[in-house]
Amino acid sequence: MQHIYRLFSHSYVLLTIENRDPSRTWVLDKPEVKLFGGRDSQSLKVVTFDTDLKTLPPAEVAKVVVVLDTPAQMVGQRYALTLLEKGGARHVTMDFEP
Repeated sequence: MQHIYRLFSHSYVLLTIENRDPSRTWVLDKPEVKLFGGRDSQSLKVVTFDTDLKTLPPAEVAKVVVVLDTPAQMVGQRYALTLLEKGGARHVTMDFEP
């Protein structure tokens, strides 16, 4: 589940994530956000982020908030949000329309 809210010059991405690995805890290192479409892609500055569970045990669900500067947008552009795992290679990438 994901939602985007815009307030003044910031966008707030709210989402839930689930750790489906039955044997390992997942820890969020940082999110990265890109805007695709138009002529090229651009990385967006993540202002801050937070989660209600700092470590995500197997089969648990966490809420994540990512705050970013709202970019100037054109029709047909899409976001790609990547959640990087701390010290690991289990990264999650989601594409969605603004």
